[in-house]
Amino acid sequence: MDAFWLVIYAYLGLILGYFLRRITKEEMKPGENYFRKSGMVIMLLMAFLSLVIFTSDLNRDLGALFGLGLVLGMIFRTPYPVFALGLVFAIGRFGLILASLIFVFGLIDSSLKWGRNLLVETFMYFLLPALVLVYYDLSFVNEFMVLAFFSGFCFSYAYKVLTRD
Repeated sequence: MDAFWLVIYAYLGLILGYFLRRITKEEMKPGENYFRKSGMVIMLLMAFLSLVIFTSDLNRDLGALFGLGLVLGMIFRTPYPVFALGLVFAIGRFGLILASLIFVFGLIDSSLKWGRNLLVETFMYFLLPALVLVYYDLSFVNEFMVLAFFSGFCFSYAYKVLTRD
């Protein structure tokens, strides 16, 4: 599947979550805790999958990028720029699986954080960077390094969100 369509597919989860929230307002309040927890399970699944892939070529540089991802996961307010980076570089490995996980995470996240501002924010932080990365030929970048960073970020961001509740 083409990288462009995988990015569009992943972004559709945000749009569908927005409409899901508008349709089922009364059922969102009781299920909010379950949505949060399931969103973090999806985030951890993304982290484990990318961890399995990048450990096949483990070296010191990958460990440093994993550590950088752990640090930035605690700092970033939104995971979508890193999702864009991870999705574009995971195309050859597990792109469809990652796009599906981002789709489900976006569905859950936009159901919880209802509002048009989220759609605009994720358009700027996810869709535009991902499409720019797809457009340019970045074959010189080592995809294992990007997945190491992505994995560390996902672990750290999930931990930050789970301990915040």
